[in-house]
Formats: sequence, structure tokens, C-alpha cells
Amino acid sequence: MKHESPFTIHAKERACERYGIVFSKKQWSEFGRTLNNPKYAVRLSSERLACYFLKNWYLLIREKNGTVMTFLARESITEEDKLVLENDEHYRQINDDAFHVWSNVPSMVALPSRENAIELPDDEELPSDVSQSAENLLNRFCDKGQFMD
Repeated sequence: MKHESPFTIHAKERACERYGIVFSKKQWSEFGRTLNNPKYAVRLSSERLACYFLKNWYLLIREKNGTVMTFLARESITEEDKLVLENDEHYRQINDDAFHVWSNVPSMVALPSRENAIELPDDEELPSDVSQSAENLLNRFCDKGQFMD
């Protein structure tokens, strides 16, 4: 059974222009099948899609009928797109951050300065205000995986 490529001529031209790729007919056909695999294709919005194919991420516009209208430059990714990718399990598993989704995430959690450190008493129960302060600090560090500013 022959599988038709969903890519328009315009889309193929933009892919060549923006990503420097020239695929064979067979590769275009395989790319078309990859667009339907949620392991390699991430829907960013109703028409925007990020797709991982042959070790590269591509950003493209796809109509509801499946036709790929154009390829966008990687730099065209929006902050909303990045949020979707940041939370996508498959994007993390592929571990190729071509869209710089993780560039804004701090690599280390900022620790409180020593001047704000609390001296802990030896073998005594902590006063409730110290205990509450420690609990609040831990909650800030651990709250839904977010980092402190």
C-alpha cells in the first residue's frame, strides 16, 4: 500500500530553506507517518506541531486534514509552545533541547544566604516559629518542582 506524503511543495521548500534538508521520497513518506506518532510529534496548538525525525526537531504548521502547509524556523517557537514542550514526557525523553525549552530553568536551586540561616539547638525540640519557618522554606523548594527566583 502506497502512503502519500502530507507535505505540500511549499512545505518541502521551506524545510530545505529553514533546516537545510533534502529528503528522498521515501524519507518524506516516513516523516509523514512520524507526524502521527505521539512519541515523536507534539501538538503545540490546533495547527502548530513539533516533530522529531532523523535526530532533528522540526516546527511546522499542519492543517486539520493532516496536510503540512509549511515549516517554521526553530526560532519561531513561542513561549506557550515552550511550556507545552517543557511538560511533554516524550520531549524530555528524547533529551534534545533544540527549542531551548530548558535554557530558562536554573541549573541549581538558590540557597538562602548564611545571614538568614537559623542556628538549631542541640537535642531540644525546635520552637514552633523556627519549625514553621523551616517548613515554609522546604515547601517553597519543593512546591510542584518549581525553583526559587
